[in-house]
Parts: sequence; structure tokens; C-alpha cells
Amino acid sequence: MENNLILLDVDGILISKDGSKCSVRNGAKDFVMYCFTIGKVGIYSSMYMKNITKKLGMVLTKDEINSLFCIFDRSYTYKDPEGVNDWDTLKDLKFISDMYPSIERVVLCDDTYSKVRYIDKDSVIISTDLEEIKKQLIKKLNTES
Repeated sequence: MENNLILLDVDGILISKDGSKCSVRNGAKDFVMYCFTIGKVGIYSSMYMKNITKKLGMVLTKDEINSLFCIFDRSYTYKDPEGVNDWDTLKDLKFISDMYPSIERVVLCDDTYSKVRYIDKDSVIISTDLEEIKKQLIKKLNTES
């Protein structure tokens, strides 16, 4: 458990967007608290840090945000060469083993296939259904929590 890292996207997983309106996804806080029981929890978003911090504040307290293992912002993504928009990005997990050699298993939870399409499928969960993500985390991390 202590060598597992669960990375959560913010928009789509914790926050839902309807046009310009953002709201906390039902069960988001409980989901994050559950994730803390089965591994280290971090954030991996294509947003800039100031936007991540603002949106995390909708879901978590300051102490809970400070308890996150890591936060990777847009600077850890790269431009999608096949993207339709200038802002389309790709995520990668290869840098994590260099930064955190003690982490044995990383699972990224994201709602957008195009951003994670090159990551090994055993390391990615693509869904917005938090209960489904929980089930897949248990399976991928081989935990009974």
C-alpha cells in the first residue's frame, strides 16, 4: 500500500464541468479519502498550478491538500502532436520512477482517453464513475480495502 501511488485528474474526476460552471462531483471527497487508505494520493492535471489549487479547494481542506503526496501540473505534460487544439496535451508516467524510486505501482485516474492513450493500460483507469474507479483501483493495486 505505501508503495502505491494513485494519481487523480481534477477536471472530470473530482470536478464536473458544464460549460463554464464547475461543481464538485458527488462523492468526490469520500473518494479521495478512500484513496488515502489504499495508497499515496497525488494529482496529475493538464491545468496550471493556480487553477489546480483553486479547484482542489472546492473538494478538500487545506490540510487535506497538504497531505497529497505530489501535484503534477501542466508542466509535466507535453503537447499532443495529434491534438486538434493548441492546448491539447499528453500525460506520461515515466518520470515518476526517477522522482520517486520507492514507488512500485502507479495508477492514473483520468476521464480523457486522448491524454493518456500512450500509457500502459494496466496503469490507467478511464472513467468518471467514482464507484467504478474504486473497483478498478482495488483490482489494479491488488488490495482488499
